[in-house]
Amino acid sequence: MFDVKQLETSKIIFNHVPKAGGSSLYFFFQDLLGPEKVFRSKTRNVDTEIKMEDLSAEDKEKHSIFQGHFNYGHHKLFEQPCLYFGIIRDPIERIVSNYYYLRKKGLGEARKYAMSVTLEEYFEGRIKESETSIGHTQTKFLTGQISPEKAREIIQNDYFLACTTRQLDGCQRLLAQIYKKKIPTLKRNVTASDEKSGDTMDLLKSKYRDLFDTDYATMRFARDFFLERRDDIRKQLGARDLIEGPAQAKKAKAAGGPKKAGAEAGPKKAQAGAAAKKAAGGPAGKKAGAGPAANKKAGATAAKAGPGPKKAVGQNRGPGAKKAGPGGQKRTATQGPANKAAGVKKGKPELKVVG
Repeated sequence: MFDVKQLETSKIIFNHVPKAGGSSLYFFFQDLLGPEKVFRSKTRNVDTEIKMEDLSAEDKEKHSIFQGHFNYGHHKLFEQPCLYFGIIRDPIERIVSNYYYLRKKGLGEARKYAMSVTLEEYFEGRIKESETSIGHTQTKFLTGQISPEKAREIIQNDYFLACTTRQLDGCQRLLAQIYKKKIPTLKRNVTASDEKSGDTMDLLKSKYRDLFDTDYATMRFARDFFLERRDDIRKQLGARDLIEGPAQAKKAKAAGGPKKAGAEAGPKKAQAGAAAKKAAGGPAGKKAGAGPAANKKAGATAAKAGPGPKKAVGQNRGPGAKKAGPGGQKRTATQGPANKAAGVKKGKPELKVVG
């Protein structure tokens, strides 16, 4: 059973699968915790790369999150307890995204090759180059396993969060909730490839999907794991959603919280209904023809003008509300200009639940 309090004493190892949205989360973590808390192992320039193995004890102590294109297993470099974090992407979409990335930002021979072939040629070349390993690339990267069953066990036991790229927004909101911070701007840095590839993407999926069974199985498990873990974490943190940050939580507390707001709305709604019935039986209701529509309209105005509450929770008061009096019911029954200005609707008064 995962306890969210483990995050207070654990280091987070972020296994960044290339072209799976990891850069988005790197910048998000910087916004969330501060740049000094996030370590990133650069791999674009091998000569200047700082590897995890080269970090001093002091560096390991001052950083909270360690991100890089490294495989599962780096927890062995720490004396402190570690938890993993990872993102997995549709394996075919990931290769397509890498093709467009190399054409735009690639270096050396890799970019030269991508510029010289079509998307389908590049995809088929990757398959021939990696032979059978291409089908479990992300699974092995995240867990060190090629068996879907063993990979699931490692994710279940060693990861505090794992998700798919399609769950990135929800993942960022959950992280902001965990760290009780106002949510930064949601980050997205996935190469726009789907709209460029069009029919070719559909063709590749229909033709080669079976080759990626292992990664697709891991992706489905990660999707379900995230949903289950998200619900568990929210229960541990409390029912009130804190993703808008401390200021929003303080405001909700001042309003009495979701339950109190709902409880207050009930009596006011009942009072408004009682006032509506009283008004419907009075002169205004009869004058309007005592029909159902007229009674409802008269009741809506009576809820404002009568002995009930002057204003329901969250209900807007238009300029016509100030003029409500003995003639207010009559005006409502005929849907006069004052009522239109006040925004009176047919049926029950509009109630807004706070929280």
